[in-house]
Amino acid sequence: MKRMAIVTITNGGSNFGNRLQNYALQTVLERLGCSPETIFTANIVRRSVFLSRLRWFVRGIVKRTRRQYYFDRFNKRYIRAARRIRYQTLNDDAFARDGYDAAIAGSDQVWNPEFSFNTDFEFLTFMPQDKRWAYAASFGVDELTSGSLDKTASLLRGMRSISVREDAGGVIVKKLTGLDAAVHIDPSLLLEAADYEMLAAPPPREPPGRYYLTYFLGEVPDEYRTYINESASKLGLPVVAVNELPGSMYFNIGPRHFLYLISHADYVSTDSYHGAVFSIIFHRCFTCFRRRGENDRMGSRLDTLLRITGLEGRQMDDRLSAAAATDPVDYSSVDEALKVERARSLEYLRGIVEQC
Repeated sequence: MKRMAIVTITNGGSNFGNRLQNYALQTVLERLGCSPETIFTANIVRRSVFLSRLRWFVRGIVKRTRRQYYFDRFNKRYIRAARRIRYQTLNDDAFARDGYDAAIAGSDQVWNPEFSFNTDFEFLTFMPQDKRWAYAASFGVDELTSGSLDKTASLLRGMRSISVREDAGGVIVKKLTGLDAAVHIDPSLLLEAADYEMLAAPPPREPPGRYYLTYFLGEVPDEYRTYINESASKLGLPVVAVNELPGSMYFNIGPRHFLYLISHADYVSTDSYHGAVFSIIFHRCFTCFRRRGENDRMGSRLDTLLRITGLEGRQMDDRLSAAAATDPVDYSSVDEALKVERARSLEYLRGIVEQC
């Protein structure tokens, strides 16, 4: 059985979509007959492997936040980890000796230049060039305006094949290298609702029987709040807010709880890419909002998702009012579009397995 290394973001905090896309890619590779392992990265301490290892060990035994506990438990139970922990550039070369048949970079914002923990390693430099593959990798931004463009171009040329998640990523690759990158769906979309329903679990505090779910990672300006309150009122639903604010009612939850909350919601409003992804997977009625705040240059991910699924009309703009909240979503056409995209993506991943 071929051994595959998955390189994705593992030290970027407790993000629901990040863990679920990792799980999805692992599951698909297993179904294709591989033995995938995710390389977990630990933040380094004073550029010392010993101190970094000590920090990783202590973190595992000291009191953690309840939220982090749920994420750690998810990783331990559902993600097959490589036997070796990576300590940000201190032991990168060691992975070349671990006997992987191939490595896959992706998905999620594994090539985002604004994330300090993303390095050359995410371009799989520890592997021979003919074993470096990318699947639905994301730059996380619509264009590169910082960092070494020449170096990024060189790292991209070092990949055997490049697959990106957003249309903007394809443009970036073409501009920097002249190469054509395939645009494929996020790994989470390769699985279907039934796959996630087996994984979902009620949160510690169960929501009302019917509810209007909001999930925002950025700022929620007054005009967004007005839309949410008016549409929730029109639907006669209480608002259940999942956010990144410690102390809030649904902060201390994990990926399995997140799946439950979206799959049982009557309506979802979100500025999160994966919030929209799982709304689509579970056939929820939903509205997407542009991310506000420091990360407002990340619109291409939603644009690409809505274009592929034909759901551009679910994007909040000046013309969308609370009256649109009850508009039904034609998921028959969405499912047909996803069927085509899944087939394209699985063909690409199957090709990696056959060629490595």
